[in-house]
Amino acid sequence: MKNIFIGLSWPYANGELHIGHLGSSLPADIIARYYRLKGNKVCFVSGSDCFGTPISIQAQKENKSPKEITNNYHEKFVQVFKDLDFSFDIYSKTTNNQHIKFARDFHDDLYNTDYVSKKIESRLFCYKCKRFLPDRYVIGICPKCGAISKGDACEKCGSILEPEDLKEPHCGICNDIPIFKETYQYYLKLSNLQKRLIEYFNKANKNWSKNAINLTNRYFNDGLLDRAISRDLDWGVSVPTNEKDKVIYNWGENVLGYLSACAEFCNKNNQKLDDWFKNDDAKHIYIHAKDNIQFHSIIFPALLLANTNNYHLPDEIFAYEFVTNEGQKISKSKGTCLSVRELLSKYDADFLRFYFAKNISDKKDLDYRNKDFINCINGELINNWGNFVNRTLSFIKSKFDSKINKYCIYDEIRNQINKTFKTVSDYIEKGKISNALKEILELVDYSNKYFNNTEPWKVIKEDRNKCEELCYQYLSLIANLSILLNPFIPNGTYKVADWIGIEIKNYDFYKINDVVLKEFQPLYARILE
Repeated sequence: MKNIFIGLSWPYANGELHIGHLGSSLPADIIARYYRLKGNKVCFVSGSDCFGTPISIQAQKENKSPKEITNNYHEKFVQVFKDLDFSFDIYSKTTNNQHIKFARDFHDDLYNTDYVSKKIESRLFCYKCKRFLPDRYVIGICPKCGAISKGDACEKCGSILEPEDLKEPHCGICNDIPIFKETYQYYLKLSNLQKRLIEYFNKANKNWSKNAINLTNRYFNDGLLDRAISRDLDWGVSVPTNEKDKVIYNWGENVLGYLSACAEFCNKNNQKLDDWFKNDDAKHIYIHAKDNIQFHSIIFPALLLANTNNYHLPDEIFAYEFVTNEGQKISKSKGTCLSVRELLSKYDADFLRFYFAKNISDKKDLDYRNKDFINCINGELINNWGNFVNRTLSFIKSKFDSKINKYCIYDEIRNQINKTFKTVSDYIEKGKISNALKEILELVDYSNKYFNNTEPWKVIKEDRNKCEELCYQYLSLIANLSILLNPFIPNGTYKVADWIGIEIKNYDFYKINDVVLKEFQPLYARILE
């Protein structure tokens, strides 16, 4: 048994969870469920990112306090993830006292190393707003690609930026042109850490997603620049030196939520954080959208390396491409931001999980189109998987009074199932979620063809025992497909398992015994267009 730590990036608590969040988050739950079924100890954590500029901006827009904003969206996030059947061991938030204390203690250690320095500098200051402007408060032109960008990173080219790097900057709140004013900040010396980061990267990236490898290589080739680890803001985790209006830069504390949430998990389960974060035999997997690559492949490892506690570094990083909506980039202002709650109000959670698992990728963006979604669910989930279950169980109920005795499973069937388990496991462990699901669907296709080709409706007229033996093969396929599909669509597969009297406990070949079917109904109802 191995300790598997799975960290899902923390969504900003300043707006509804949208389909982009679902696309990049779902693989984490699938991977967590898979490793539990494989018999590992799993700690799967995430939480709401409650500090930082986006929260302050949203609070100003709604004329509320940042805490009111974050508490509201945190509760919404909790409910959405619950309705999506996410299996978090801990879903926390960065305003938790435990996280705040952990982050301050971590930085207190950090500030006593040679990797943090204090630097006097000129920063952009808006006289109209009477404040220094943190990263996302500054809008301008990316110096690398010329796109309109915020002052933390360019969404178009992925460059890590400082607000002062932007050309033609203006205040993102009042649109006024800021001036430079002297202040000071604490800096993390990424340049001094580059050699250690490259050594770590070369050892760890074997199973990383390609986009994470490529972008991280680009950062190293460009050369890492020292980066401010504090900023002038009144909403955040205060720096350990207790200086007024100085808080830890959001990127310097939100990723520490992985450790503080794990500590929270350990406190609730009588375990030790060292068993997870100072255990060389543990495996750490981090999952997020592609715009978070820099924070997980560079920033988070840099913080861990600079700290003196020798914490476990990320082993695997899986970054997924963006989701667009009907061909358009997700945008609140343009009305293209489709919320997960809106989809859950119309569709079964298994439908959303199936569609996004089948289509999300680390190679290209997923363009969500409602027509494609409906065709995918009706055509592939219901017509194939649902149909195989319903036709098999209905036949057994009609011809065998819902009872099938145990037989030997045919070698052909066993081999197909074992081959699928092996291939699917390989894909899941490499973060290739869509490949894994497509492999399972090939076994579903095989099962339907096998049912058609063996023609049980004809066999029963000539040899009832032979027909019962065939039904045992169909049920063996259903039992094992329920296990294979369980991490992807847990609700429906638990139903099927209950109908045929099996327990989903392991991710491995399942040998069924005598079967007495419980009452069942069509697994899913078709979506009416």
